[in-house]
Parts: sequence; C-alpha cells; structure tokens
Amino acid sequence: EEIGKVWNQMSGDSVNEPNFFEDSLQVFKNCTNVIDIGCGKGYFLELLKNHDIGSYGIDINSDFVQYCQDRGLTVHNIDAIEHLISLEDCTLDGIFICQLIEHLDSASLSLLLKLSYQKIKPGGSVIISTPNISSVQVSSNLFYLDPSHKTHIHPEVLKFLLRSSGFNQIQEKYYQPVSDEFKLRKIEQNSSQNVNQELIDVFNYNTEF
Repeated sequence: EEIGKVWNQMSGDSVNEPNFFEDSLQVFKNCTNVIDIGCGKGYFLELLKNHDIGSYGIDINSDFVQYCQDRGLTVHNIDAIEHLISLEDCTLDGIFICQLIEHLDSASLSLLLKLSYQKIKPGGSVIISTPNISSVQVSSNLFYLDPSHKTHIHPEVLKFLLRSSGFNQIQEKYYQPVSDEFKLRKIEQNSSQNVNQELIDVFNYNTEF
C-alpha cells in the first residue's frame, strides 16, 4: 500500500484528454449533486465547479484530499463503499469513477456498482473509466506501470456487472489512445521476403486495437 501511495504522489497530473472530460461534463449538465469517487488531484471536480455543476469528491489518499481542499474543492477523506453506504438511496444525480475500479478486488467492485445503482436517482448517470485490457499494449504492458492496479476488468465483464447491479442503459466508448511511444511496432514487409501476408495483416491489425 505504501508503494502505491508513493507512486500516486509522484505520477503527475491527470491526463488531460478533453474529449472524455468534455463528454462527461455534457452528461452531468444541469446536475446538482455529482460525486467524483477517487477524485485524485481534483481535475474533473474543478471542471464541474467551473461549469456550475454541484459536486464533491472523495479519496482515500489524504495528500490528494488536502491538495484539493487547498484549491477550494469539496473533498472528503473516506472510503468509497463506506461513504455510499452512509447515503440515502436515490440521492445522487451523477457518479463519476475515473481510473479506480482496476484498483479494487472483484468483491469490492461488485459492491461498489450495486451501491452506485442504489444511490443514483432515476434518470441519473454513472460514468466509469478504466484501462481497456482488450488492448494488447495495455494488458501486457501499460497496466503494470501502476503497481497499485489489482484487477483486469474486461469491458464485457464490466457491462455484465453493471447489468447485474440493475443498470439497463449502458453505453461503451473508447478514449485516450495509446501514445506512439508505447505502441507495438508493425511488421514491415519486404517484397523480396517469403512471408505470409495474411499473418502480417492480422498482426498489424491487432497492434492497432
């Protein structure tokens, strides 16, 4: 746990990919009670605040909490499941969970999703972002750059867990493509080589996923 805490402290600011965060802002437009679970340094909370969307955050990293509070953000140092249990049902109109569920074991993730369904108002939205382990680059390399990651969550498994928790309107989108420095290299075919073009095409296609 200490290693993970130090890593988080040194890992820099949140990745600024406007497409994901801007889309999330549109989902929460006109909301008055959005919770950012695992808010980190408060990047998205600040966006919500600047757009007059009522919100607050929670995080178990006390340094992140203090950092957010020093910037005038409403953030509490509390465990997500403990906090959700303390809330009355149907009181939140938005839940934002970014780069968190891969840090949880399967039982905790299942409980988090069930509680999220219980606490969200009818018509409210839950946004979850997690590394796409369907990507070879992510599942075999980038996922392990954070030693606090615990569980590979396949997109289909996540959708199953969401449906099992009660959610029936689920949308899937992909953001933040792998940067060029981490992408797998394609096979470049030399016309003089005796190689199977079909195999090369399949491999090169898989590197793009």
